[in-house]
Amino acid sequence: MNELTKGTSVVIAARLRAGDESAYAELADQRLVEREGRLELDVGDLTPRAADRILELAGDRAADPVQLNLAEQGRAAFGGINLGAWLDWPGLKRFRRLNLTVGFRGKKALEALGKSPNLSPEITYLDLHSCDIGAAGCGLLAKTKAFASLEELGLDAGDQDRTRWTSACLDRLFPKKGGVLTRLARLSVRGWDLTPADVTPLVVAGRAPALRTVQLTRQSLSLT
Repeated sequence: MNELTKGTSVVIAARLRAGDESAYAELADQRLVEREGRLELDVGDLTPRAADRILELAGDRAADPVQLNLAEQGRAAFGGINLGAWLDWPGLKRFRRLNLTVGFRGKKALEALGKSPNLSPEITYLDLHSCDIGAAGCGLLAKTKAFASLEELGLDAGDQDRTRWTSACLDRLFPKKGGVLTRLARLSVRGWDLTPADVTPLVVAGRAPALRTVQLTRQSLSLT
């Protein structure tokens, strides 16, 4: 079974195909990394089966992994990711923080994430940077119960057309009739056409009751 996608080291891939189990241990050392006091697993070019082996070989060190990154060594994995396989992966439940930068495209992918039976019921962090979520995706985030525990959300537009990312998207994210993101404390919307004047009224009106920090394109806005 091929356990890696096109971005993987040729040497590591060859060793795995040859049945060299020590390659998994090497992957575990490379991909299970402590950052800012939390344990993160980088899996952008791996399969869920390979991730299982990494976590197994890491033993006690991987008893409480916190963040799953669909990236390879800090580089966004633009292609080759089987998102359906990751959503079907039972190991997904172990992660309370998900970085789906670039590789997780559009409303349909977001809808599939929200419906995954393997999504942690305590997910607190979701990075959808450059995932082309749009206004429809913002509306979906606001009403999907699986995202009700989110405390931090990244919706940076990346290289997308900034004119698409306006206060209309923000209204979808925090609807007047109420949504599920009542615990959201930190929001990053770099690349959006927003100013503090677009954000502050949401907090004042109680539509974003827990929101305390918003990262805009050119400044960080504190709402405390």
